[in-house]
Amino acid sequence: MGIFGWGAKPSKAPEEVARLMEAMVRRLVADYGATRVLRIAPSEDDPMGAHKLDFLVVADTTDPFELRREKVLALLREVDKSQPVDALVLTPQEVEHRVKRGDYLLSEILRYGEVLHPPVEE
Repeated sequence: MGIFGWGAKPSKAPEEVARLMEAMVRRLVADYGATRVLRIAPSEDDPMGAHKLDFLVVADTTDPFELRREKVLALLREVDKSQPVDALVLTPQEVEHRVKRGDYLLSEILRYGEVLHPPVEE
């Protein structure tokens, strides 16, 4: 196994990861009040990218920045403790402010991230 587990065989099939992701999004909306959830597109260089779940969660909260992340990660781990997850949790005002400031990373997440909530109408 490589450093940080790279090179390890993924423990879940892509279909199972997709089902977990749906359950995680439902939990974020119901229990944290997420108004918007995007899956952050994995890097092409990340060998575990298809199996790792990184989210941008937008929620109207007064929680301090780190506490938000802790709460969201706790909710996600309740769905599946073995699934690698991470989250960036911002308020709608922070998203607006950072986009206006020209935040490159957030702009890329919003451009290339997979919108999971609210559902995109086709």
